[in-house]
Amino acid sequence: VKLLFPLIDTDLALLARHKEAFAAVGTKVVVSSERTAEICFDKNRTWRFFKEHGIDTPEVLDSAMLAAQPDTIFPLLIKPYDGSCGIGVTKIRDRAELSFFSKYVDHAMVQEFVQGIEYTIDVLVGFDGRKRSQFRQPPGSAELTGGHTGRPCRGDLHGRRPATGASRTGDRFADRAFSPSAGDRGGCGRRSGDCGSLGGRTG
Repeated sequence: VKLLFPLIDTDLALLARHKEAFAAVGTKVVVSSERTAEICFDKNRTWRFFKEHGIDTPEVLDSAMLAAQPDTIFPLLIKPYDGSCGIGVTKIRDRAELSFFSKYVDHAMVQEFVQGIEYTIDVLVGFDGRKRSQFRQPPGSAELTGGHTGRPCRGDLHGRRPATGASRTGDRFADRAFSPSAGDRGGCGRRSGDCGSLGGRTG
């Protein structure tokens, strides 16, 4: 095997950590540095990196403080800080859901809820750092949830039923979010960007 190209972000930090071991047997791993992979996989670290470099990004909020404030503005967004494929990404409509999902979602982080236009760009970069090609998907209206979009994907979600289609683009997670009052409806979305993989994919 001359070239190893990771296909899922959960493998990136591990593969980056062992690049030299692969190189010793003649296999080149197409992956960013271990530090880059770790920043990208931990969404709290990604948020801090963006803030430190002046990049606009949805705010990370303190769930306990939000629960105690009488003037908290909803909706909000909860997701696992180390999640993947949009699993656990949940739109929070009120204080009761905030309390429930703060405990229900593993490794939960809370962010402000934003909407906007989705831009997805894939860039192929050579080993010399030069761009070889790029692909831009047509922009479309989508709910932006801390770096994710609401595109459905197939597959078993840890025993949860796949989501049904949303009635309108601007309310995808509203129709798909887990809710103690609406039953256990699962949802899975693809990321608009995976900054942990070589090639500069951003969203």
